[in-house]
This record gives sequence, structure tokens and C-alpha cells, in this order.
Amino acid sequence: INLGDLMVLTSGWCLGGIYGAIAAGIGSALADVLLGYVVYAPATLIIKALVAVLCALLYNMPLPGDYIFYDWDFPRSIDCTGRPEHVGIVVGTYGPFIRVMEGNRDDDAGFRTIWRNDWCVRGYGLPDYASKTG
Repeated sequence: INLGDLMVLTSGWCLGGIYGAIAAGIGSALADVLLGYVVYAPATLIIKALVAVLCALLYNMPLPGDYIFYDWDFPRSIDCTGRPEHVGIVVGTYGPFIRVMEGNRDDDAGFRTIWRNDWCVRGYGLPDYASKTG
């Protein structure tokens, strides 16, 4: 692995699928152009963007039993600065989507299927179940 590949993987890991793909693809393609390998730039853009998306999908995949934290204050929360005011429990994962059980969905308990890196997701938590068992 070289420094460029490290940045591609870091982009996918830190920025998520869409933004990570944009950063990794454009950054790697620009490196090709600046180093004189212009003919490879279009392929590099696509390949490195896909690598970043794959990294984002594989890293930080929540598992059943994990907590998920949301911020539903649209559009303020789309910049990822809002505080989470909602919590759910992950009950399953399906590719880039997760199934969540919530206790206050439309004033009732219910399920929701959302994209793992949706604009409203602020993060995930892993409860310390092991310390609670005797």
C-alpha cells in the first residue's frame, strides 16, 4: 500500500461513501494529471472512487444490537453539526442499509430501514452488554 492508497481508504473511512468517493476519485485523478499520466486519469477517478465506497461500506458497519443516534432537524443537521435527539436499536443490516427498531416512531414502536450513512445518522454506539450479565 502506498500513500495515495492510504488516502483513498482514509477518505472512504472518514468521509463516507459519497464524499469519500469524490475526494478519493478526484484527488487520485489529479495526481495522475499532475504527474503526466493523463491517459490514466479517467480510469483512476472511477477505480479509486469505487475503492473508497467499498471501504465506507465495509468499515463501521453496525451490527444487530448496536445503538444508532439520529438528528432529525433538517436542514440544519445535514452539515453534521446537529446533536442527536433520537435513538434506535439496529436489528439487521442489508448491504448499505440497516433495519432499526425505534420506540418513538410516530408515537409508537416501529421499524425503519435507512441507508447506513444517511444525512440524519450521527453515529453508532455499542452497549456494554457483557458487564450487565452475571
